[in-house]
Amino acid sequence: GVLRSSAAQFRKELECLIATPRFEGGCGVPLLRIIVDGGYEGLVHTADSVTSGIPVVICTNTEQIRNIIDKAAHYWTSNKTSGGFNDKQAAILKEMLTGLLRSEAGGKDAEWTAETGISLLESIMEHENLVSCFVLDEMSSGDTFDKAILYALIKSSTTDPNDQLLIALKFGRIDVVQEEILSKGVNYLKSRMRPSRLKAIMSTALLEDRTEFVQFLIDLELVKMQTYLDVGTLNWLYNNVDDASILKTTLNYYGVVIKQSPPSLIGAALMATTANVLSMDTETAGEANRVLEMLLQRGRVRAKRDWTNLPTISELLLKMLGSFSSIHYAEVTTFTRQHLFPEPFQELFIWAVLNNRNALAMLFWRYADDAVPLGLIGCNLYHKIARALPTYDTEGQIMLTNQKSYLEQTSKEMIELCYSKSNEKAIYLLERPLSTWGGHRCMPLAV
Repeated sequence: GVLRSSAAQFRKELECLIATPRFEGGCGVPLLRIIVDGGYEGLVHTADSVTSGIPVVICTNTEQIRNIIDKAAHYWTSNKTSGGFNDKQAAILKEMLTGLLRSEAGGKDAEWTAETGISLLESIMEHENLVSCFVLDEMSSGDTFDKAILYALIKSSTTDPNDQLLIALKFGRIDVVQEEILSKGVNYLKSRMRPSRLKAIMSTALLEDRTEFVQFLIDLELVKMQTYLDVGTLNWLYNNVDDASILKTTLNYYGVVIKQSPPSLIGAALMATTANVLSMDTETAGEANRVLEMLLQRGRVRAKRDWTNLPTISELLLKMLGSFSSIHYAEVTTFTRQHLFPEPFQELFIWAVLNNRNALAMLFWRYADDAVPLGLIGCNLYHKIARALPTYDTEGQIMLTNQKSYLEQTSKEMIELCYSKSNEKAIYLLERPLSTWGGHRCMPLAV
């Protein structure tokens, strides 16, 4: 009685302290409570948590508790205008609660009654988005259980699909996006997505090395790459990769002096636009925004002065390949920052190769228009990067050599396919000069 009540009150206050944002005096750690086979007591704990804004996942071995919550949710939704449960609905729920209490006769609290259960259900339904219920028998693996918890977290945090996509991206669960967020269809998703948010989500997916999410955004045409990649964005991507050690090693090996851009209002504006638009442009507010606050903190911490720029990358490519020229690899200024790259997949392929994002590199290579010459350029880049690595880094050298071999073999198969279709067109493909690569042709690149 009294001891249980005191413990419940202490837990409630502790949960609130943990979940309250730091600027409000709390720990700023999003909290999710898992109740396993709670029965009627689970309803008590659920009501305590959700009224404090803490999402709950109820895991039960039977359908009984889930049926009660599902029935209550159905009634609650159908009575939105009048509110609460009508007499007939309350009577049905009381009967279900009585059955639940009867099955727990050995350890039930004297205060647990069907009437009290109705009050608990009303409290829970006022925060219905914070409650998820799963039958343990349906969970065939730990992966399924993880998915259930993540979806509960998404459901409790926001109804905005932009924010839902961001949370799923941060946890690397494209399956949750495909099964849950897309449940209302692609057209509904497109109608709810905002271009500024989608561009920021794409940038996050690239920096987090989430190949499946990048492909998802491209294939569903949620982000149009022809309007996504401008000078400012590519410069920002080069400067905000978590581990740029291979790129820095390569720059040093080929004697390219890293030219830091001076701090400017343009750089600050780009950082604010790309890194913070996720938090500023959201429909999610209040207690539910705690998850997003946690996930976005890292983006704010990473905001720093640029360590390199596109002219530096251009000089590196020139030294590695013998020829490279692009008017777009320029300093980021008011006039250049919004200049779009005519071949966005080519530029992202180079970015991915130089930053050891091999899965992303292969994705952009498949999407690129000039796959054969780009594949040969990729082979040269992998070869030159491998030479730049320290002799003790055999694992890195083997990995780059394998990537080079894969590109070589695939490019060779593509050329053979072209020959089988048309000798003349295949020869033209191999002999035509490539303007971006200083007039290079495929044949010298292959050698």
